[in-house]
Amino acid sequence: MRLKTAILKQFYVATLVFGLFAGAAGSVDATDRRRDKPDVPHKPDLLHKLENSLANLQKKLETLNTSLKVLNSNNNAQEAKVKALDTNVTALSGKVNNVEGSLNSLNASVNALNVKVANFEAVAPKARLLWISHLDARPREAHGLTTSNGTPIGETSGFVIRPTTAGVDRVLEQGLQVPPGFAIKRIAICYQVSNLASFISHIKLTQLTGPDSYSEVLNDPGDKTSTSATCVDSTDAPALIDPNQGPVRLNLGVTFTSMTDLIMIRAIGLYLEPIGF
Repeated sequence: MRLKTAILKQFYVATLVFGLFAGAAGSVDATDRRRDKPDVPHKPDLLHKLENSLANLQKKLETLNTSLKVLNSNNNAQEAKVKALDTNVTALSGKVNNVEGSLNSLNASVNALNVKVANFEAVAPKARLLWISHLDARPREAHGLTTSNGTPIGETSGFVIRPTTAGVDRVLEQGLQVPPGFAIKRIAICYQVSNLASFISHIKLTQLTGPDSYSEVLNDPGDKTSTSATCVDSTDAPALIDPNQGPVRLNLGVTFTSMTDLIMIRAIGLYLEPIGF
């Protein structure tokens, strides 16, 4: 824009000078006619200089006019580019608005999904410890054990195990009922022995795999020898025990070195993990 203004100023100055020179030339011609010197063969030097200057000014004016036309053309091209850029910016703004709208919709969907997940988690089964009846275990046949309920030691009654003959790794068994949607992770047992020499020798879980076959799915061989009432956890099963794959049985091993010893079981619990969710 500044260049255009400068060119216009030069154009106006050149026009003014041209007018002045033209007036001067006319005055010289009039003077020559008044002098009426027909013997002069050609025009004075001043007139030649004026004509040359006028010719040069005319060329400059033409050049300036051409430059002005080019400048106008370039300016129009720039204005067209600016308009095109404005159009592109407007279109891009529209796209940005569309993207923002999509993002807002997506955020709303995500928030709604988070609410549903939170509601589901609030009612979904969670890992827990389920206490089961500890009075239902039965000794294997010919394993030299008797059971009863009573309070021979301590202050709380429990499931009392006594030997009919001394022996190692005598076994009691109990079938386990597991709520749907859960698997067994490990066992908890609360117990007390009357003598360190008689103790719980193992905690096992077995699972039926066929009409007459089973597999051992948990084995904790550690001796439980506490003479005071206590609760302990077994080791974890190598993998969650899914009761849908077959019935699960608790196998409790006991060792007696004296006929007068006894073992009390006061509670049995199952550590459960939700499955199928």
